[in-house]
Amino acid sequence: MNPEIVGREEELASLRAFFEQAEVGPRALVLQGEPGIGKSTLWLAGVEEARRRDLRVLSSRPAEAERGLAHAGLGDLFEGVLGDVLPTLAPPRRHALEVALLVEEAHDDPVDHRALAVAVRDVLDVLSDREPVVVAVDDVQWLDPSSASALAFALRRLGEKNVRVLLARRLVAGAETSELESALPSERLEIGPLSVGAVHRLLSDRLGRSFARQTLLRIHEQSGGNPFFALEIARALDGDVDPLEPLPVPPTLKGLVRVRLSGLPPTTRDALGLAAAIGTPSEVLLEQAGVPEGALDAALAAHVVERDDGTIRFTHPLLSSALYTDLGDQRQSVHARIADLVADPVVRARHLALSSDEPDAEIALTLDEAAIIAAGRGASAEAAELSEQALRLTPEPEVDERGRRALAAARAHQAAGEWTRARTIATSLADAELGPVRAEALIVLAELESIDGSIALLEEALREAESSPLLQVDIEIRLAFG
Repeated sequence: MNPEIVGREEELASLRAFFEQAEVGPRALVLQGEPGIGKSTLWLAGVEEARRRDLRVLSSRPAEAERGLAHAGLGDLFEGVLGDVLPTLAPPRRHALEVALLVEEAHDDPVDHRALAVAVRDVLDVLSDREPVVVAVDDVQWLDPSSASALAFALRRLGEKNVRVLLARRLVAGAETSELESALPSERLEIGPLSVGAVHRLLSDRLGRSFARQTLLRIHEQSGGNPFFALEIARALDGDVDPLEPLPVPPTLKGLVRVRLSGLPPTTRDALGLAAAIGTPSEVLLEQAGVPEGALDAALAAHVVERDDGTIRFTHPLLSSALYTDLGDQRQSVHARIADLVADPVVRARHLALSSDEPDAEIALTLDEAAIIAAGRGASAEAAELSEQALRLTPEPEVDERGRRALAAARAHQAAGEWTRARTIATSLADAELGPVRAEALIVLAELESIDGSIALLEEALREAESSPLLQVDIEIRLAFG
């Protein structure tokens, strides 16, 4: 494993042991800890160890800005193997996977969620028959829900296949465990602080500097042994540190990040702000956006970003988060600029939504159409987000459109398994609307209730649907089969 990793001998031993386990069937190791503690470094070491053992590694490193992009994680994982395994899949499963990964158009029928999930299982099944497989996801808290759901379904059904899952996640108060993490027997490895000695070696290796022991102890104390924090503090210190004065650095990690970024040229910061709003942009896209040649050189030299096979990736998500926050009033214009560049209608619609705070009927219609496309790709969570954005931007006087879009959002949330949100939206419609829209909201609520509760709701819906004979027929059929 990487000899430059310091102070993590036990964690590295745990990674080796994970790959040496003789148990049959998929198993998971979750590396977890606070931001900057070194999860990604150890995750990369795990990926390197797996490749050293000649295991097939399928990897994804999602960014926060990409969480709303349906099946983005699956696209990362299957890049490089898709052409090899697609011919082995049954036609419906192959079609579902091709549409979800934007290899093929959806045509008229939406992606069947089960067909897609079974296709993912089949891909893992085929690959693991050839050689042991490692599914590796860094920052799993940012993995898009559609990818997490399909992977969880697949992993639960792989029987005794030799598949290992290596995940890294940021511990955040109140954050829920992802569906992917709950799909398998999991071992959790808590990544804790570095010792004083390890921080000393880290600073010497990374910065080529040594510090007086008292200064080193103060760096360790203020950083809490967090390697990212310790490096940021050390970078901000002058050569001569007065031991009687407080360390002249901001007290929080975000403050330290901003100090580091503030030293970059304005052109570089502008380019980085654009990259943060996109997520993980390609260099081609940044060029199309008018980013001058060499604008990112200072950020590359400062290790704020890195090049990764034609894309620009932030070296730490906190850097991206700080830059995006610092866009402030420019954020909407940046998203509008991105919307003019991207070709995919769903991605374009999402950036259009983020470009406006005021009601805009034209953007709302674009979001409406994008939600239909997303649903057709089997991306219910993304369709729900787009529908809610369409509702937000629909002018208040357009009562019918607001009702229809709210209903679409409720149904999309229901399809995505977000039943609490679906119930909240449907309840607001049932309380506020009369006629067919209220009737359809009651149907959604009925589908979320037990049999006894659903019958009462359907009977109420039937009375509300007097002006829509076709809807009444649908309700009567539901009652007949209830």
